[in-house]
Amino acid sequence: MRKGPQRKDYSFTPEKIFLPGGKKMFDYMSLKISAEGKKVLILGENSLEIAGLFKSVKSDSVIVGVRDDETLMLERMRLTDKSVSVRLLAFEASGLPHESFDIVYAQASLCVRYRDEIFNEVYKLLKHEGYFVLGELTKNEEKTPQFLNDLWAMQDIQPVTGEKLLNLLEAAGFVCKHAANLSGQLSSFYKTGRMMIEDYKKVHGDEIRGTDKKQINTMKHEVNAYLKLGGDRYIGFNCYILKKEHKS
Repeated sequence: MRKGPQRKDYSFTPEKIFLPGGKKMFDYMSLKISAEGKKVLILGENSLEIAGLFKSVKSDSVIVGVRDDETLMLERMRLTDKSVSVRLLAFEASGLPHESFDIVYAQASLCVRYRDEIFNEVYKLLKHEGYFVLGELTKNEEKTPQFLNDLWAMQDIQPVTGEKLLNLLEAAGFVCKHAANLSGQLSSFYKTGRMMIEDYKKVHGDEIRGTDKKQINTMKHEVNAYLKLGGDRYIGFNCYILKKEHKS
């Protein structure tokens, strides 16, 4: 999932989660597995709110991994709970010790061409019987309109069908214990995105430049694709709770 627009209010609460699936994905996980006393790794931008949720259920430690220096700086500026660590990581080769986490959580952050490499890395990072909690944009149909294909190419993401995504996860050694279709949360996500864009433009007007302008324009295209051009027919959001099992 693309990043922007990046929050710059330097605070985080569960109500401010701006990711597909919103708080619903964390709530679904909490119904199925306990995070209390667990060592947690969260992969993806805009995840400090989720880190706060893990701390609220008394997880032992929480690390948030991001992929670029700009995001690292902004997330550290927003960070209020110093027990949460934000680190720069290559998700496919993190450099973190193997078998060191009970839960790896990723919400709308691994929709990339090299996702199979990331899945293999997550498998290595998890302790035996650890859980990989993944939520991702998926294609409802194998064939999608050209306007969506062009949008995803611009964002450098590659959604696949839920069936194909699950096959990739199982190939990495994971066993799916629970799954949920959270596509119903997408409408509110994109409507929130539209409001954020309008508010941002009211504040900054024609002064939007550089990375912010690129992120705003990309988000605008994504919002329009879903809300105005019929993208809701083709775009879904699925959540999986997977358990690590030793490969045979």
